[in-house]
Amino acid sequence: MKKELTPLFIFFFLFSCGNGYRPHAFGPRDMVEVVTDTLTWRICSGAVKEALWDTRYYPSFEHVFDIEYVSPENFWEKRTDYWRRHNILFIVTPENREVMKEIVKDRFDTAEDIQHKKDVWASPQIVLIIEKNTDELSKFIEENSDDIFGLFFGAVSERIEFMLYSGGYQEKLSLALKAGYGFDIKMPYYYVVADSQGSVGNGHVISVQHMRSGTDNALSRYVTLFWFETPEKIELSGEAFKILRDTFSSVYFRGDYCIVEDSGSDEIGRWFEGLWQNSEKGIGGPFKTWTVSEGGRTFLIDVHLFAPGNKKSFYLEELRQIAKTFKMMS
Repeated sequence: MKKELTPLFIFFFLFSCGNGYRPHAFGPRDMVEVVTDTLTWRICSGAVKEALWDTRYYPSFEHVFDIEYVSPENFWEKRTDYWRRHNILFIVTPENREVMKEIVKDRFDTAEDIQHKKDVWASPQIVLIIEKNTDELSKFIEENSDDIFGLFFGAVSERIEFMLYSGGYQEKLSLALKAGYGFDIKMPYYYVVADSQGSVGNGHVISVQHMRSGTDNALSRYVTLFWFETPEKIELSGEAFKILRDTFSSVYFRGDYCIVEDSGSDEIGRWFEGLWQNSEKGIGGPFKTWTVSEGGRTFLIDVHLFAPGNKKSFYLEELRQIAKTFKMMS
């Protein structure tokens, strides 16, 4: 028999949210609930999908975020469910403003075109409101697509970092890396050293993997540190990087090679990204590698995934969160 929510439960839920307590959010981390009226959704759905899908090739096409359209009436009818979703986007126009205000109440100052708040009804949660005239809406979303995507992606990234390190990290491993090799990287507890220091050519390798990784697992995550001595600071070209990565991956990952598709720089260092492949096994997936050169050494901090049938964007983000803890000792 299907259970009904009692008025007392609904009162408790509303009372708790109004007094600082937030129930735990649930649902897929890559799903955005989009709430607006049907006509507005027909007008702007293309722009919203373009902003949030951010389609990537890993090596099959996937959307970073999936989208579930919810009418205001359905949202309100099932509000004790939808209030607890991780990612919610409200699209407000003059035509639907009164209906939407009934849902968001006074939680937002609607003077701004784009507003966002965290943990409005649940935690962790991000709620975004876009308010615009109907005839300006699609163009506005297109022009602000990077910001809209960035707010949702950034919120998920924060949750990933919290889940990785809320319980601490492997301090003994960090101390051993500092003492033995003069660098540090903070590994979450459920990552294990697959291969302690080895040598490939003139370089040295330490490979770490998620404890559930392996050839028989459909979701394998790897962090590899490869370094070599250099008399001065260097910046690798794309071709030089490919040669170096293929050198250690051919030994440590049984013949893998990479195809570099893009490069740039961020807080960690200069990066290269693309696809790794293994022709003999007929497998592949995405990788990203950062290069850091200082103190007479050049490091490649490499992360890659083998995750057939799984969406990969946020698993890559998990690995990036680990990579950004890399630090060379002075």
